[in-house]
Amino acid sequence: MFNAELIEKVRSFPQVHSVRPDFLSLYMTQDVVDLFKSMNIYFGRKDNRFRPNQRVHFKDFLKVEPYACFPQATWLHDMGSFSYSETNLPNIANIGRYCSIAIGLSFFGVRHPMEWVTTSSILYDVKEADGYRSFLESRRRFACDDLEVVWPDDLDPPAPVIEHDVWIGKDATLARNITIGTGSIVGANAVVTKDVPPYAIVAGNPAKILRYRFSEDVIERLLKSQWWRYSPEIFKLGDFRCPEEFLDAFESQERPEVYSPELITGDDLFNAVYNRFC
Repeated sequence: MFNAELIEKVRSFPQVHSVRPDFLSLYMTQDVVDLFKSMNIYFGRKDNRFRPNQRVHFKDFLKVEPYACFPQATWLHDMGSFSYSETNLPNIANIGRYCSIAIGLSFFGVRHPMEWVTTSSILYDVKEADGYRSFLESRRRFACDDLEVVWPDDLDPPAPVIEHDVWIGKDATLARNITIGTGSIVGANAVVTKDVPPYAIVAGNPAKILRYRFSEDVIERLLKSQWWRYSPEIFKLGDFRCPEEFLDAFESQERPEVYSPELITGDDLFNAVYNRFC
């Protein structure tokens, strides 16, 4: 939760669209873009390309590494350094380092109870505050108000985990609660329903492994190296165009220090907004 004492003050800032104890929405003005840039969070190739009244939102649980990029962002989500997403992903997304996400990526929604008599959510999606009005009214009309409300197990599975150096093509769809392994490639329009192994190339509906990017030996060496733990300085060690030569250099030469920046949290951003615009 954000600092309760500051919320009312922040609410009055002209850059702020709305604020709650766990949520902040900002207008994408140039001074807001400059604030994010000062914390090494970026919004595309040219940061001044924002629409009138365009907004960016983030929750208090946000964790971002410096040099993450959100070209189409409405929601900020967890993302590692040197990654970008051309898709405006939900705040539950979790992306590692050096990832390249094309436009149109989507996640499966909440599941329906296919093991019950009916998959309809009329049996549980009936909260007065935000339930479907048709469900609420029909339950009253047919004297079903006393029908027990039972929520299905695992209704809202976790978002897929996208590890490091993953390239996802245009309009791909990922199931919930799966892992897209380090170094893998997901083809355009693929529908991925299962874990993708490291360095696999998958495509199709449902997605299947077409091949692996490298031999088993090279994949093993790449995973062992964990090169993504380093800044782009690591690519100066050897010829990055040839994985074997790069790995030979990586394994034989002195390496730079592991890149371990402090995470930028939702609280950090909230406090930065207060300090910048107070």
